[in-house]
Amino acid sequence: SYVPQHSNAPTHLRVEEFLITSGLLRGLARKVARSATQDLLALSGLAPLAGRPLHSLSIGEERLARFCAALLGTPRLLLLDDPTAGFDLRQRQWLWGMLHEMQHSSDLTVIVATPQMDEIDAHATRLAFLRDGQLVALGDLGQLKDRYGKGPRMDLRLSPGATLTATTRTKLEALGDLVERDPSSYLLYPKPDALGTLGRPSASIPVTTMAQALKKSSRPAKMKSATPSRPVVEDSWLLDRQVTLPGSLGRTVEEIFTVIGPQNIAEFWFAPPTLTDVYLHLTGQEAPHA
Repeated sequence: SYVPQHSNAPTHLRVEEFLITSGLLRGLARKVARSATQDLLALSGLAPLAGRPLHSLSIGEERLARFCAALLGTPRLLLLDDPTAGFDLRQRQWLWGMLHEMQHSSDLTVIVATPQMDEIDAHATRLAFLRDGQLVALGDLGQLKDRYGKGPRMDLRLSPGATLTATTRTKLEALGDLVERDPSSYLLYPKPDALGTLGRPSASIPVTTMAQALKKSSRPAKMKSATPSRPVVEDSWLLDRQVTLPGSLGRTVEEIFTVIGPQNIAEFWFAPPTLTDVYLHLTGQEAPHA
């Protein structure tokens, strides 16, 4: 099944009629097509619109109807071109949830063309990046982030009224690549030697409470307890019980709080490279600073 970005459906048909007709064209018996249509209308939230012609629907509603039509007949391969354009949050969640459910319950392969990096990051297992019609990268999420991502970043927002002095900037730039998004918001990409041997974190973590853990009187956290399956990694700190950082990277975080002062930090996030970083690298673009 193929769901193009732009509609090729006969827009004079009512939603229910369109779905039943799509099922018949895919070889379903009329009774089966009608039953499957009723199920999809209920699941997708389109049931109240079943009697309306396609041309009277919003862009998101019409695209959702076409997506439902593509599911009829239990396809083995589903091609989707920017499938969530025009969708609201509920519709997006339902579409991806339905795709995951179908993949787990049947032998379905889904190929999606989309610029929505956040959705791909959350749902894709293997990616291909195209530039000017040419394949420039192919691999799974981790491989592409490791190869093309700029590295873990620290996302810092200052408290109201706080600013970075020239001396503070110089000290932070010694720790890594400092990017100013606005006078109160910065990104810091730590130097590679701060990443240690534990690799990169697996998820973004809020560390607003890290200021309490980074008081000068104590280290960020206790060492990990040794177990047969998880031996102690030398010089590792467990921050906020959510992610383990190499000691060198932990010291970088500690240095940031020491240089700026915990009272001057309103928000602090530690995050892995994103697919947006990969995309910007592969397309030769620069990340926006604001």
